[in-house]
Amino acid sequence: MSQPSHSHTPEVHGTSASASPAQDVPESEQLLTLFVQHMPAAVAMLDDAFRYMVVSSRWMKDFGLAGQDLERQPHFDVFQSSPGDWRTILERALDGTVQQGREGRLQRRDGSTYWVRWEARPWYQSGGDIGGVILFVEDVTARKKAEEALHAERRFLAAVLDNIHAGVMACDADGTLTFCNEAARDILGMAGEMPSTDEWWADYDLYCADGTTPLPPHEFPLIQALHTGRVRNAEFVVRPRGVSAARHLLVSGQGLHRADGTKVGAVIAMHDITELKAAQADVQTSKDLLASVLSSSLDGIYAFEAVRDAAGELVDFTWILVNERAEELMGRSADALLGARLLEQMPGARDSGLFDAYVEVVETGTPFEHESYFNYDGRDGWFRVTAVRRGDGLAVTFRDITKRKRAEEALRRSEAFLRMAQQIGHIGSWEWDLRTGLFTWSDEMHHIFGLDEDAFDGQLETILAAVHPDDRERVREAMQQAREEPCAPALEYRVVWPDGSIRVVASDGTVIGQEQGAATRLVGTAQDITERFRDKQRIERANAALEQRNRELQDFAYVASHDLQEPLRKVRAFADLFEEDYADKVDAMGEHYLDRIRDAAERMSTLITDLLAFSRIATRAHPFQEVDLNQIAAEVISDLEVRISEVEGSIEVGELPAIEADPTQMRQLLQNLIGNAFKFRRPGVRPVVEVDAERVRGADVLGGDAGYRIMVRDNGIGFDNKFLDRIFTPFQRLHGRDEYEGTGMGLAICRRIVERHHGHITARSTPEAGATFVVTLPVRQPSPQDDSPTAA
Repeated sequence: MSQPSHSHTPEVHGTSASASPAQDVPESEQLLTLFVQHMPAAVAMLDDAFRYMVVSSRWMKDFGLAGQDLERQPHFDVFQSSPGDWRTILERALDGTVQQGREGRLQRRDGSTYWVRWEARPWYQSGGDIGGVILFVEDVTARKKAEEALHAERRFLAAVLDNIHAGVMACDADGTLTFCNEAARDILGMAGEMPSTDEWWADYDLYCADGTTPLPPHEFPLIQALHTGRVRNAEFVVRPRGVSAARHLLVSGQGLHRADGTKVGAVIAMHDITELKAAQADVQTSKDLLASVLSSSLDGIYAFEAVRDAAGELVDFTWILVNERAEELMGRSADALLGARLLEQMPGARDSGLFDAYVEVVETGTPFEHESYFNYDGRDGWFRVTAVRRGDGLAVTFRDITKRKRAEEALRRSEAFLRMAQQIGHIGSWEWDLRTGLFTWSDEMHHIFGLDEDAFDGQLETILAAVHPDDRERVREAMQQAREEPCAPALEYRVVWPDGSIRVVASDGTVIGQEQGAATRLVGTAQDITERFRDKQRIERANAALEQRNRELQDFAYVASHDLQEPLRKVRAFADLFEEDYADKVDAMGEHYLDRIRDAAERMSTLITDLLAFSRIATRAHPFQEVDLNQIAAEVISDLEVRISEVEGSIEVGELPAIEADPTQMRQLLQNLIGNAFKFRRPGVRPVVEVDAERVRGADVLGGDAGYRIMVRDNGIGFDNKFLDRIFTPFQRLHGRDEYEGTGMGLAICRRIVERHHGHITARSTPEAGATFVVTLPVRQPSPQDDSPTAA
């Protein structure tokens, strides 16, 4: 409330009056009350106790008192005395001092507040005494509220401009900066006094939105807004000179004009979108990454939006995303699927239950994951499908797992066959985790060890308890070695069943896991070989007896051949003596008989010699050693040189290997094969023999190890393949003795030599088209095996 002014008021002369003038009231007072009552302004006439005597109608209206009876009612029962200390003001007026105020608050007891301009004057009775106070009031509440609103708006605008993130700059009609809020100063890195426009350019480098093209000063958005009237979302880059970091700004603004169109300046608002640009770049990078992931994903990926009917029920889905892998798996392009409905393109989804599963995902939010067989809509195979809700739709990933499913099915069949095979062959499988020390067994292992399934706790000691006491320590040492070295033991040992019977078990394993050079897991098999071991023992006893008989037969053959040579020598000697002593007494027929005797004796001697050689292949053999077959072939060719020259033949020898063999027998083998090639030549055809070798591996070689196939080819008379088995049998001949010499033991000796070297010999031929003999021999001879059940 403005401070009141103080002045003396001249007396009011005339007759008193009131709202209802009484006969005893002086006329001057009656006139005064009538005057107050009908004043167009808000006026109240109070007595000296500040009780209402009369008020104007405007008073009643302005202060919301219509309908109330204020006569004789104390003023301060209607209005509060503070703020503004109205009681003091009225008391001063009652003392004769006029009180005035430009603005003050007048507040009713009910809380209604009014802003007023006021004046309080005393009124005088006819005798000259002050009878009370006349209070003149002008309600300026509306103007006051408007002013307060304007001030509040200005304060709000100032606060907003200083606190908003947008930078605001303004200039006058000459382009001189007139305003720059704190945000603009922060954005531009502006310090100190606000510079003029011309000074401003010297401190900054301006660029177009690309960040590299310089921006001319006259294209600065504030100047553009001043000259063109409006700037919309202009982008530019600003960098204070001497600072490496630049700011990317988005600016809008417009020119300012008076009502008559006179230009008064311009204003712009700028937003620092540096982080937004970086975020957009990150988003674009993320989009590019997502696109790359989608295009390179091994999974097909769909995204669907739900299609609902008028009642809100989900009735279908539409495709909104299809990646490249999904196109490949489904055999349909993204162009054909995007925007299309699921049940129109894949009606089988409803019958298969897939559609209902998708609906449940959207309605409940529970993800769906399942491996299903699809045989509809052109698809035939197994797919792993995963679906998760995405808004009012879902995202679906799927992968073709047909190969895996078929492999699993094949594995199940294999496992079933394996179980059957284990049961039939009494073969069990085991795994030993060396970190925990626990064994895992197949069912057949319990049968092999004679243990109930419940009695096996996976501990090594439980297994060793079933091993024969004489073999137990050896098995324990082998298992301990497996812990310390990355190796798996191969063992044969005996186990004792609960009923006391003894079984023989063969066990072997391999390492399948290592950590820092130490084995972590061993897997292997165990087989009950009791019957095989017993058969082997029987065979060994039979072989021992057979070998004894063979030795006896070989000794007999040696003795017989040696003893038979003596009578033959006597036959030849007596034939020679007979010819010398009785040559003149023997006629032609006698000579013929004598020649027949000599030939028979010679053939018998050769036959005995070949038989002795055949018997000595195993008994008089030399130890195996490294043999260079090139050297052996050269020696054979040297021995046959005269014979080759006689028949005008030739021999070509390729590169031959070095193998482990008996050198004497290798020489005998090649000499027989090459000699036969020249023996069985075709009349009139120059004999040609070729010898070469090739490396082989696998079933053709003992144990599947490496070996060589040696081939001897000729262009001789050949033979019919139906006689293949016969030619390697002792004393078997395909031609008469008068056609080709020999006893029929050469190829039998060759086969015996090859078999001793753990090889194989065969031949292929066509009559009158030559023959090829093929000998397959290992590079290394197998070591003798100790087959005893206690051998490790």
